[in-house]
Amino acid sequence: MTDLLSLILPEITLAVGALVLMLMGTGKTPGVRKVAPVVAILSLLAAFVVAGFNTESIRAGATLADRFDVIRLHEFGQYIKLLACAVGVLL
Repeated sequence: MTDLLSLILPEITLAVGALVLMLMGTGKTPGVRKVAPVVAILSLLAAFVVAGFNTESIRAGATLADRFDVIRLHEFGQYIKLLACAVGVLL
């Protein structure tokens, strides 16, 4: 996996989940709407797991960056990603 893809994979996971939820919002049956919270929680958990696997490559005080140095992610940013996903699941 490329450096850039590994850095933004949690955001891509959440975007795919949001797209699925948006398409489910057009459904007219109540069953589709009852499944929407489950899909939201699953997409948050998937983003949490993907972001969790990225923490192994961040050492103390290190910064992850793609090879062009366009996207940079410090260890605190990774912590905020994990925290936001965990709080989203709890809500």
